[in-house]
Amino acid sequence: MSRIWLKRSLRAANLALLMKRADILHMSKALESGFRKALEAAIALPSDVAAGIGKAYRTLQAYRDGSRAVTLDSAKALSRYLRKRAAHMLKAADALDRTITREEATRETKTKAKG
Repeated sequence: MSRIWLKRSLRAANLALLMKRADILHMSKALESGFRKALEAAIALPSDVAAGIGKAYRTLQAYRDGSRAVTLDSAKALSRYLRKRAAHMLKAADALDRTITREEATRETKTKAKG
């Protein structure tokens, strides 16, 4: 069993636990989906970073522990990846905010209808 497979399986298990938690909190399906998408955008595995910058995972480990010198090209690739990831995370946060606003409006309408 590879480490990457295990990490992705753990990530999936963590998402499944969060989704069960969402059911307990009575989230709407839209909010549940938006939350899941935002959470997936926020989680970055080292293997995802390696693939995003076009380097082997072992190469990133060597950079991190100092056994390999960082090249200018690698630094530029990481900078581009981080900017792309930041833009993706910002879009996910905006989408989640819109979903939260709709959820709050729906809950407020239901509360007024009951009262």
